[in-house]
Amino acid sequence: LTTPLSSYVIPKQSIVLYAKWEFVKTEVTKTFTLYDNGIAIYSYRIKAGDSIDLSEVSKVSDSTEFYYDAGYQNAYTENLIMPEEDLALHVRNRYTLTINDAYGDSRVYTFYQGETVTFASHTSKTVDDGNTKTVYTFLGYSENISVMPNNNVTISTSWNVDTKHYYTISFSLEFYVPLGWVSQGTLVTAPTAIASEKFLEGTVINLNQSKYIRTTQRKYTKWSSTKTFNVVGWATSKPSDLSTSEGFLSYTVTGNQTLHACWKSQ
Repeated sequence: LTTPLSSYVIPKQSIVLYAKWEFVKTEVTKTFTLYDNGIAIYSYRIKAGDSIDLSEVSKVSDSTEFYYDAGYQNAYTENLIMPEEDLALHVRNRYTLTINDAYGDSRVYTFYQGETVTFASHTSKTVDDGNTKTVYTFLGYSENISVMPNNNVTISTSWNVDTKHYYTISFSLEFYVPLGWVSQGTLVTAPTAIASEKFLEGTVINLNQSKYIRTTQRKYTKWSSTKTFNVVGWATSKPSDLSTSEGFLSYTVTGNQTLHACWKSQ
């Protein structure tokens, strides 16, 4: 390699030419690897001292944090410049946790992946407008999230909904001919009226309470006497004349109803 080529004319015999190289400079490249949740998502050899361009990496955004370790304990806070040795970093991104609630209490939270998820739990509640009473019993979530994964998550609430109606119970004190009497007699003392009440569906009314006890007095000319009659029970329809029914003293509300007094001589 001592005689340089000085002519570019094709010779009359075969010749072998040898290249002579001149050293210009050495460029050192190192491997840069990027991980997400322990999986390599980007790997490239980059010249030491050059900027690391991650603009085309979908898992990198303005809010992305970088760490040397997968447990997010040792943060990388330097500029993205390739060092003189291989570099491996782990991304940590921010994701949303959406809680969909069919009854108006939907919520959205933001956490970094790997972060412990904490939020105020939904609680049971009661809505009572005087016509209906609805009890919402919270049963839990469609998925229990304790640590934020590397993706957005949507979960939903689960409820038991129990709706009951209020019904009006009226009280009739209409008199009739009790057993053992031939007429209703002449009214002497009328019983005090009992006001209608609204009760929740399924309520058991104790009709033996004092507010449901009434008396009336009737005069019978034939015997020249005044008799006192007491309410001894209630019925869902007016007892017929000479009825022997003493009715019931407990009633379960299933709808609007008029209860009729059952009378008996004292």
